[in-house]
Amino acid sequence: MNAIVYECTYENRSWECILSHIIKGKEVVGFTVTGRESRYQVYLVKLNGKQWIGIPEMGISSELSYLDDTFWNSEQIGHQLNSIIDGLTIANGLKLIGKL
Repeated sequence: MNAIVYECTYENRSWECILSHIIKGKEVVGFTVTGRESRYQVYLVKLNGKQWIGIPEMGISSELSYLDDTFWNSEQIGHQLNSIIDGLTIANGLKLIGKL
């Protein structure tokens, strides 16, 4: 699958983000998300009606809301990464993954 380019904004800042290396399985979607100067290998797990995000290189795993709930997801992810910018980058990427 080709890369998907999207834009994120926070307060008066905006930045370009890229979803790439998207691999969809029955219960797991793996992808790379890049934005500003960060790059993460992310895994979305859907199991028993729940959704989880895993970022193994950072030791992060967290339950998610609906994929289009960028506010809640960005707050959760941003808290774990200690960066609202990276949280928004990943949460907006998840929203796009949900539409594939």
